[in-house]
Amino acid sequence: MIGRERRGEGGMPLGAPVDTTEEKAFEVRTRVGRFRLSRRKAWVVLSALIFSMLLNVRTIEEEEANRCFAILVFATLLWATEVR
Repeated sequence: MIGRERRGEGGMPLGAPVDTTEEKAFEVRTRVGRFRLSRRKAWVVLSALIFSMLLNVRTIEEEEANRCFAILVFATLLWATEVR
């Protein structure tokens, strides 16, 4: 079975890109106009807001540790939501 996959005889080849063209989007109305956000972009915006909040709020006494924690949470959010 593995040999057949390596030769390309099995359906989809390994490492084939996944089709993500059908991305659900929603519109946000503001005074300036309408913005169309996909779920992926909304997660990026939300993650960036949480990152900036964690940078400004003192959760750990040492400043370096606090910044490291903010970066860790930011990277974890992007990884968990598979934002590219």
